[in-house]
Amino acid sequence: GLPDLNDAEVEAAAIKIQSVQRGKAARDEVAAMRAEMEANAGGAGAAAAAVEEEQDGGLPDLNDAEVEAAAIKIQSVQRGKAARDEVAAMRAEMEANAGGAGAAAAAVEEEQDGGLPDLND
Repeated sequence: GLPDLNDAEVEAAAIKIQSVQRGKAARDEVAAMRAEMEANAGGAGAAAAAVEEEQDGGLPDLNDAEVEAAAIKIQSVQRGKAARDEVAAMRAEMEANAGGAGAAAAAVEEEQDGGLPDLND
């Protein structure tokens, strides 16, 4: 499933991604303003900058270390939750198959004793 959006680590990672995205959007906006100014001045670099900005589509830079760290944190939290869910399911299955933990523990203890009588009785 999806990560728990109320988890503090997931929230922090999401905020980090959002802040990186907002910073990138602001830099792109400044670059567009510069490109427009250069275009008005007749510069060839402005056209290249405008094409690059259009191709980018406003997505976060996946090579940025901060974006990568935030993505890894979200993945880590998700994998941990999946592992805990899997362990819980395995425990529930074991308890259901054993028909009661007391009977299973007694059977294991008796098997370990080798069927010998308890001399403490």
